[in-house]
Amino acid sequence: MVTYDWDGAVNMKPEGFYVPGGCFQLILITHDESMFYSNDWHKSKWMHTSENPTPEHKGDRVSLMVSDFLVPEWGWLQDNKE
Repeated sequence: MVTYDWDGAVNMKPEGFYVPGGCFQLILITHDESMFYSNDWHKSKWMHTSENPTPEHKGDRVSLMVSDFLVPEWGWLQDNKE
């Protein structure tokens, strides 16, 4: 795999390795994923020790999941379509 220094410059870029059928190079692909919720808020309150807390349902709001694949050499992976 390609290695980098702390400034992002390439330290070493191997030519690849031989396997039956051809020569291959390993490329690091990372995956990042985040969830965002509409009206995201945190509810807290003081309760007396004699009260019993009631659980609330999760996922009652609209959510948006953002997911992306990153490659150091190319940046974000994308197809030819915008």
